[in-house]
Amino acid sequence: MAPFWCGMIVFFVFAMILEQVSHYVFLVMPWAGSEYIKNHTLAYAVYGCLAAGIFEETGRFFAFSIPLKKHRERTACVTYGLGHGGCEAMLIAGMPAISYLVLYYNPALDTTSAISTIVPGTLALGILERLLAIVIHVSLSVIVFTAVTTGRKYLYPVAIVLHALVDVPAVLYQRQVISGLATVEILTAAESAILAIIAYKMYKKLPEA
Repeated sequence: MAPFWCGMIVFFVFAMILEQVSHYVFLVMPWAGSEYIKNHTLAYAVYGCLAAGIFEETGRFFAFSIPLKKHRERTACVTYGLGHGGCEAMLIAGMPAISYLVLYYNPALDTTSAISTIVPGTLALGILERLLAIVIHVSLSVIVFTAVTTGRKYLYPVAIVLHALVDVPAVLYQRQVISGLATVEILTAAESAILAIIAYKMYKKLPEA
């Protein structure tokens, strides 16, 4: 279980702490650069997508290079990816779900307005999005693991670019360039399928132990 817990910890440190510091500098702090990024969709998309790719793939590269350097069995990258993606799913989907359950089952609270905002279709899309995200995280973990264990270091920046491309539909949805959430999920599903095929071919060539 070491790769799984490492995945959870690395995601939290690199995505929820270090990446958020970067967001504060480039999106929140009042200076010319942050104003430009916020006011220009292309700059916002490039920054947002690359930031996610750089921090999360660097986290993977660090994990496989140092704390997991003794775990060279190929199953380690899948287990790590499940931990990495699982932590994200817990923070993004799990915590809100728990909040809704608390509201729903607490008789002291008026939950009519809160619960009525939950649309079954939106809930289903949210579940699909998390499942696709885990597939993406496992696939990228395989790619970075291959970069570290086979000496093909160029796969590390490739993983950053792939991660950035995967995030493009979601960022364009945030900026209202893409209007439909279903469109975002269809594009993400196509991207996750391509990544999974690439990762599977790499995985089959890795040593079992």
